[in-house]
Amino acid sequence: MSTARHIIEAIEWQDVSVTERALFTYVTLRSADGLFGLGEASLIGKTDKVHHFLKSLSQRWQGRSIEEPFDFQEEISENPADLVCRAAASAFETALLDLRARQQRSSIRTLIGEPVRDQIPYYANINRGTKDRSLEGWLKRVSFAMDSGFKALKLAPFSVPTNDKNSGKNQGYEEVLDLLRTIRETAGDELSLMVDCHWKLDTSNAEDFIKDSAPLNISWIEAIIPETEEHIPKWRELRHLAADHGIRLSGGEYALGYDALSPFVIGGAFDVINPDIRFFGFEDMMRIARLAADEGVRFSPHNPMGPIMDLTSAHLCSCTPGFEILEVQFGEGDPENDYGDRHSNGISGGIRQLSDTPGLGLALEGDRVKVT
Repeated sequence: MSTARHIIEAIEWQDVSVTERALFTYVTLRSADGLFGLGEASLIGKTDKVHHFLKSLSQRWQGRSIEEPFDFQEEISENPADLVCRAAASAFETALLDLRARQQRSSIRTLIGEPVRDQIPYYANINRGTKDRSLEGWLKRVSFAMDSGFKALKLAPFSVPTNDKNSGKNQGYEEVLDLLRTIRETAGDELSLMVDCHWKLDTSNAEDFIKDSAPLNISWIEAIIPETEEHIPKWRELRHLAADHGIRLSGGEYALGYDALSPFVIGGAFDVINPDIRFFGFEDMMRIARLAADEGVRFSPHNPMGPIMDLTSAHLCSCTPGFEILEVQFGEGDPENDYGDRHSNGISGGIRQLSDTPGLGLALEGDRVKVT
């Protein structure tokens, strides 16, 4: 039986503007005994709608026990295809687990599953923070990431989704290949390099890109064609082609839960899956990781937002089979206000060492998230 001190007394959220493009939404649950739990509901371009669903969750949960089970699927049941509902429910679930873990004086990962690792390798996603998209601009960002200790990085260099009718290839196609060649020549073979196409190639161009990038030692190509179930046979065909050229294919960052991503895993579409905790919830993330491991597919979550989501994903990855590496948005904001370095707080040499600090191991001081 829960006591009054285990009651959810307040549910709060705040928005933190990091850049002109990135707005993070932090969620805080507070219990009657003064403890708190943190979650993140960031969904760029949909913040007002996120607030609306958080208000609905607040009305349903304020005054209830922190020990009550949170059913992610039930909470999104009225709008299961809505990214907003999923992101808000995921943030609430994280904050509730964080609060419970703090109350139990244990790390949140002990509530997620059975931890099998406490060191989490990262790759730097340098895409969103690269404002100068020239060759020189990209190279500066690559050097910055490598100088900061990252041994793996990802970029999304394709500019527009339309095709160049003269060449039959995507606009910027040759420029992208030149960029990748230059990065490889400059960085050397020790850098693990991933390329995110953001679904901007068609099936013909995808085959060309696999063949043309084969000499560049690409670790994986992500989102190379649309990720719809009717495309699974083509994905499988491209995966075989890529394997012949020493390249892996990845996808799944916008899949809406286990049922949406599992056909791709079972159907042999991907070598690596990139599910997002915001759209899955913890139970579905663990289920898809186990399925992927059974199918010989690696697990590397999409992790594109702020520091609370980052630590949430890291703790999740400490418990999952088949985990390979975790994404982090690198140097996105202004270093002068320390957001540019927010993720390096706790990451050294591209590795995060998870602690046994209760909960997520984070504190929210004003609009700053600090590793504790």
